[in-house]
Amino acid sequence: MANFGPGTAGRGGDAAIAADRGRTTSPPEASASAGRGDPRVAAALEEYLGALEAGVPPSRESFLGRHADIAQALEDCLPGLEFVRAAGLRFEGASSREDREDPARAMTKVAGEAGMGRLGDYRILRELGRGSMGVVYEAEQVSLGRLVALKVLPFAAAIDPRRKQRFQIEAQAAAQLRHPHIVPVFAAGSDRGIHFYAMQLVEGRTLAQVIRAARGPGGGDPAATEEPSPADASTREVRPAAQARPEDGPPDPAPPASPEGSGRRSLDPRTVARLGIEAALALEHAHSLGVVHRDIKPANLMVDQSGSLWVTDFGLAQFRGDASLTRTGDVVGTLRYMSPEQALARRGVVDQRTDVYALGLTLYEMLTLRPAFDGDSHHELLRQIAVDEPAPPRKIEPSVPRDLETIVLKAASKEPAGRYATAQEMADDLRRFLDDRPIRARRPTRPERCLRWARRHRQVVLTAVGVLLVAAAVGVAAVAVQARKTHAVELTLLAHIRRSFPAVDLITMSAMQEATQSSNEHAGAADPGHLQEVYDKALAVYQEVADLPPIDPEFRKIIARAVHRMGLTRAFMSVARGSESGPDRRYWPVAEENFRDAVARFERILSEKPGDFEARRWTADALGGWGLGWFLAMTGRVEEAIPHNRRAFSIRRELTLESRGDSPVAAEELASLVWLTEHFSGLYASLGRKAELEDIRAELLSIGRELAQREWTPGQRRELATPLAAYGARLGAPDSRRFAVDLLLLAVRIDPSSPEANNNLAWRLASDPDVSPHDARLALSAARKAVGLNPSSWANWNTLGAAAYRAGEWQAASEAIDRSMELNKGGTPLDWAFMAMTRSRQGRPDEAADWLRRARQAASPDEEARRFLAEAESVLGHAPMGRPGTVEAGRK
Repeated sequence: MANFGPGTAGRGGDAAIAADRGRTTSPPEASASAGRGDPRVAAALEEYLGALEAGVPPSRESFLGRHADIAQALEDCLPGLEFVRAAGLRFEGASSREDREDPARAMTKVAGEAGMGRLGDYRILRELGRGSMGVVYEAEQVSLGRLVALKVLPFAAAIDPRRKQRFQIEAQAAAQLRHPHIVPVFAAGSDRGIHFYAMQLVEGRTLAQVIRAARGPGGGDPAATEEPSPADASTREVRPAAQARPEDGPPDPAPPASPEGSGRRSLDPRTVARLGIEAALALEHAHSLGVVHRDIKPANLMVDQSGSLWVTDFGLAQFRGDASLTRTGDVVGTLRYMSPEQALARRGVVDQRTDVYALGLTLYEMLTLRPAFDGDSHHELLRQIAVDEPAPPRKIEPSVPRDLETIVLKAASKEPAGRYATAQEMADDLRRFLDDRPIRARRPTRPERCLRWARRHRQVVLTAVGVLLVAAAVGVAAVAVQARKTHAVELTLLAHIRRSFPAVDLITMSAMQEATQSSNEHAGAADPGHLQEVYDKALAVYQEVADLPPIDPEFRKIIARAVHRMGLTRAFMSVARGSESGPDRRYWPVAEENFRDAVARFERILSEKPGDFEARRWTADALGGWGLGWFLAMTGRVEEAIPHNRRAFSIRRELTLESRGDSPVAAEELASLVWLTEHFSGLYASLGRKAELEDIRAELLSIGRELAQREWTPGQRRELATPLAAYGARLGAPDSRRFAVDLLLLAVRIDPSSPEANNNLAWRLASDPDVSPHDARLALSAARKAVGLNPSSWANWNTLGAAAYRAGEWQAASEAIDRSMELNKGGTPLDWAFMAMTRSRQGRPDEAADWLRRARQAASPDEEARRFLAEAESVLGHAPMGRPGTVEAGRK
């Protein structure tokens, strides 16, 4: 018998297995012969099995004689068929009381009567479970005297080359994975045509069983949780043998329930997070070796007696780059836990993020004790997976911590790009939750949620657009008359518009932005007719909305928004239809009329309802951002643009400071203030009004400092700090250095645990060759914190190297840059330039010259890289690139 890799003691594996006495081979084996793949073989074997089950087994000789042309293939299969049939009796032959009370004895008796009580070195004791991918027995490995779980390929699968290959892949996948949370495979082989592999016997139960137990009597539909795949379970229940049943569990290795008084017996969130970490780390190990599990679910995650989690059943695993067993249209996995891309069988899009998604749904079910999708038919489940968002866990179980809910919902995002990119990232965020540190995941903003909904419900949105078109087509007067005639019609129309306009708006804006971006990226090759068509359709949609009757305050608000969007669409069209000499100005007069009309409409609405939150936000949009102030500046009327932008800034400031418990709104408004401040920088710079620019910047900092003093959750703090840190990192002009540092200091103050904010602050300080000693120490402190928060980021180590160099800590700089290069596949010209300067300061000129040569040869076009290269040349005493003087001169 072949072994899979070196064995280790404990949970990760076992000692190397002695050579087996049976006739065994090591997986993966070649596919079944052509004879076994012959449909006549399958038909003949089904006939033979039917005779066995009817109690009239045919003579082997006569049976083979009737099928002489395929006799050799049948003869190879019959021993395995007879063994599997004997094992499959499931103790039906235990007619005595002793047999019924001792299933192991009964199994041995039945198998012994068939002459097949063993497979190679393994003595079958009892069946643990069965399924389409295999039958699992508790067995004794005779040579070592230990108990194992023995998984055997069922007969029906053995004659299917693809299913046989899947079984071999499962053994191969599991065997190469050595991780403390993956059930280890000891060995694999075949005996008398029966394929099997042995794995560690884990005493515990599946999370599916844990969840059902936590529901308790009457605590929900047990069928809602996917049934365990008993044949995939290498567990043994801790009970007397006569009482052992695969569907029951041992005496509660489950996560503890929530404290009494919580209103229900839910699973402890911290234990759920811990088990999630263990599962994610196991998956990360598999993914690092190119193995995607593809069937993560509660039934395939097991908890042992010590409370540790094990990942089992790699029967549907896929190796990176190998799609030989998955054809276009194949759906593999358990539907309830499949990602949308997996359920829809899209070839080439299933990767490690599919496992992240399934783990997210599993944690969701542990927290809520119900599946994320509960459709009772295949069709309904597919629809829910593709379209519906699961209810937030806190709506089902209010005791679920907000940050843990955020992590689970991010993992279960319908779009792969919205999930954690790796299982390691998910494990890291779960660890942050357990450590009471800010998590990285952020909740989608209201516009993002609406856009996601709209994209999944395109038909609904198109129907809503149709309602708008019909309403406009019948005319303002007709609709008004009908609305007065029947209140029900008015309510129906209002409901359609109110519910659908945000989605229509976001889809239309998204289409314009995507078309514009595509046109810019493919300049010269893009079809200008397509871009114009997109703009024309967008304008038509907004025109239809603008023509609706203003019969309600909500209608007036929506119409004002549509008029604003018409102006923006025409402004976009002027740029798209322009030439090298500038935009097409023919669109400008009507665009300006739209912008001013929208602003006037919103001002009237606010005069009637000054506290309308949405109207204030939309008014700010119409004034600044992509509004009238932006348009006037674009058309060269900067002085005229400033008052409108100031008014927008004032509204945004009020909205930001009014927001306390709703982080997404506060963060969105603060991001808009950042955008406006950046916009003001260009306006005031063009006018030479530096003092007014400083006033705006000071006001932004003041708003941020006031927010920093308030109570926010760690996740909310991260949301607030992000736009400030990003703006500070973008400011590169020398006269903006102090403001950039102040922004980054504020971002770190709001969210001290943000690696991005700490890293950006450190880099902004350390990138200045003339940094003061105080700022150099501050940079070093922030860089060390960033590395501590995210040690896997090469950029953080690169920053730490630069900061250590500025602080005069040459050895620390060298070590940090080495680590940066190790993480980033050899590093970047920034690493090499700083390493050249560091080696020079350490008195190692030859090495310094070598690093400088490498940085020069890279010839990076990046302005920052060229600046540091020039600094390195100056430190080493070399002539700048392009002038006489070489590295060799520096060696003297």
